Amino acid sequence: MHSDHPVENMNAESVIAAQWTLMSVAILLVIARLLVRFRLKQRNLILSDLFLVISCCAAVGLLTADIIIWKQGTWLNIVDPGVTTLKARFAICFLFDTGIYFPKFSIIALYYTLVPRTQPWMRIALYGLTTITTSCCLVTIFYTVFYCGLDVAANWSTEPGSCKFFFADMPVEIYWGMHLATEVLNFIFPFSIVRDLRLPNLREKIGLYIILGLGLITILVTIARYINGVFGFSSYGASEYLNPNRSFHTKMHARNDR
Repeated sequence: MHSDHPVENMNAESVIAAQWTLMSVAILLVIARLLVRFRLKQRNLILSDLFLVISCCAAVGLLTADIIIWKQGTWLNIVDPGVTTLKARFAICFLFDTGIYFPKFSIIALYYTLVPRTQPWMRIALYGLTTITTSCCLVTIFYTVFYCGLDVAANWSTEPGSCKFFFADMPVEIYWGMHLATEVLNFIFPFSIVRDLRLPNLREKIGLYIILGLGLITILVTIARYINGVFGFSSYGASEYLNPNRSFHTKMHARNDR
């Protein structure tokens, strides 16, 4: 059932429309990449493609959970949203918190095809990058799933006072620090590869550097999202938004409503 609150409906619909517009563009780009591999290059799916498809599926699942919450009419309801909304919110936390690592894995898998075994130090650095990114991903997964202990179902329990990760007072600096650190490491790693490439002319090498430099956009978005989620203001009002008893996820959910 939809909410009777016109502002809530309008804001929710605007957010969902924007999300699916961007998601549609991302899906088209993924399909284009796969078509190039299958039809033009006549090659099979590689690990990098698989990780990219998984990250795309995670994003679709996240946006679908948003639609479920909107359909329930509980977009801003954090008091008594019901089991369905609580399950959807837990799914959003899991899909977002862990799904952001799969694009990183896709890029790392691509690096393995670019760094030859004849460059042992680069391979060692790549192994280190893989280990760090995988460790951060596993920490995030286990923290998200088992924040309430082995009773994962507590996250969608309607019992008063039951544990819920969505309302967790999580260590934001550590959580986003891991995400940002792995973003930066993935960004700077390929520059050493390009440096050793023998390209026909300087213009091509400069063009390649510019393409790699686009990864800086992702880093800036990560920083902006962190600042936006922690220090921003929401439609709840500044005093409520900056209430230390509210979790990072509830603040981010509130910010998405703007």
